[in-house]
Amino acid sequence: TADAIISIRRKMDRLTEENLRRRTGEFYTPLAFADKAFEYLTRTVGNWWLDDNFRLWDMAAGTGNLEFNFPPEILKKCYISTLIQDDADYCKSIFREATVFQFDFLNDDANKLPENLRGDLDNPNIKWIIYINPPYATASNKDLTKKVAKPNVSMTKIRKLMTDENLGEVSRELFSQFIYRIIKDFDNRQAWLGMFSSLRYITTVNDEKFRDKYFACKFERGFMFSSKNFDGCNGKFPVGFIIWNLAEKIIKLMNAPDDKKILVMTLTNKLFLPSTKMKL
Repeated sequence: TADAIISIRRKMDRLTEENLRRRTGEFYTPLAFADKAFEYLTRTVGNWWLDDNFRLWDMAAGTGNLEFNFPPEILKKCYISTLIQDDADYCKSIFREATVFQFDFLNDDANKLPENLRGDLDNPNIKWIIYINPPYATASNKDLTKKVAKPNVSMTKIRKLMTDENLGEVSRELFSQFIYRIIKDFDNRQAWLGMFSSLRYITTVNDEKFRDKYFACKFERGFMFSSKNFDGCNGKFPVGFIIWNLAEKIIKLMNAPDDKKILVMTLTNKLFLPSTKMKL
């Protein structure tokens, strides 16, 4: 039954590659939140899968929880990639209509992408949905469960590029590295970013230079929940699923402490908390 399959997948998420997940800050998305996120995407861009010029790419798919309930007509428009080959092989077996491949988004060059994806990226008429739950690890921080340092976890090619641009400590955060490459790769395209992540890139002083230079994108909608809903995460911090319109820019996201407070309050008032049982 469907409930039995979901139960097995939850056990897989808890048991497989547990040490790797803790090291990289990778926590697989509970299916209830994936379904809610898809509902928000549909409210934002409509029934996008009916448009031949729409594509969706999840470049941090893991075992594919975000796409688990996608029907075949949606999967045909999807690119699903992940860091670990075993996860890619697993996703290939269950998402046969999609283009699934192994790809290290923070290190690999575009020439390693599948030919059909490269063709779509070269097509100016294609509209994009980037749909991801990227890893949350930060180099040299302490692991939330083990209290051990993770000094090398974010040593990637993207981090070097961010360091060369003097973006500061934000370059140590894996999910910020994902944002950086996404903004670069999808510049001047009609694209929406639907992302699960902590809210550090919105709220912290360390991320201000990065926000001002690269992430002046229009907020569409989103919701928040506690990190305690992720299996294997003993830390407690707010996680948001937020949809950003990458094609619509604002002049400056934040430029003073008062502005930051106003923005965070505005986002918080617009974000939807799914259940009182999932309070932060």
